[in-house]
Amino acid sequence: RKNLKGRKINFSHYIETDLSESLYHTLQNMADLESPVTLESFLGYQCEQNNPLAVLFHAGAPLLNKRESETLCKKYVIEESEMVTVWRKHLEDFLRETAVPLGLLNTVYAEVDKETVPVIELSSIGMFFTGKTTEIELTDTTPQPVVVQADFMIRFEGANPAAEIALSRFTERTGFSTGCLLKITAPGVHQAVGNSVSSFEMLSILSEYSADQVPGNVSDAIEAWASKCRWITADTRVVVTCPDEGTASRIVKLAGKKVERLSPVAFSVSNRKVLKKLMKLLGEQGIFLGK
Repeated sequence: RKNLKGRKINFSHYIETDLSESLYHTLQNMADLESPVTLESFLGYQCEQNNPLAVLFHAGAPLLNKRESETLCKKYVIEESEMVTVWRKHLEDFLRETAVPLGLLNTVYAEVDKETVPVIELSSIGMFFTGKTTEIELTDTTPQPVVVQADFMIRFEGANPAAEIALSRFTERTGFSTGCLLKITAPGVHQAVGNSVSSFEMLSILSEYSADQVPGNVSDAIEAWASKCRWITADTRVVVTCPDEGTASRIVKLAGKKVERLSPVAFSVSNRKVLKKLMKLLGEQGIFLGK
């Protein structure tokens, strides 16, 4: 292990690997447990003792040389010490966004070592999903009421997976099982708008699942947060800076629609191929590109 310290693995090597199977295996591991476990102990074991990223690493995934490491953006490179952090985030996202809303887990808060912590186990659906059983124990599937509070918390009086999935599009999770599970936040609304969910759709979803009328301050806040979102565009252009405004004006006049004036002394062209043709024209006018 000491000899591997500091080695780096190409992040793109396993970003292309289908890790959904590894996420599925973590649930299969839980199916073999005889009793519920704390969320923290489950995550700790899976990240430190059953980490698929470490398996790829020790299996000899392609390593980057020094030049490649310096050239590539940091996000494409991972060190051995980071594997626990990266895989933990994958697991937490999977549990929060998939396993819990789909009812694969039973989750409660329990007192462990004088602390109240989340405890998890596979539900009947989860046991069926992992192949541990061949039947699902049917229970009362009547959706329980959801209450949208004036403090932006969403309280669940009982299981309502459909509401959890729908509301999670623009909220942040704050708990498991029952109680205040979700909270409406500005970042959550902004992210939803970025995913093409309008404020009208968010309010419609809240109204659909809420037992009571959505508080006015909550509706106003969602509309206000959504209205602040803006779409911008990005492209790659070549920016040219001139020594003075007069030179820039001469070029813009000669080039016409081939250039876009950015400031008194700067303009841009769409790419270097266009720039090359433009410089040939400008060279005839005594204007040259400096080295």
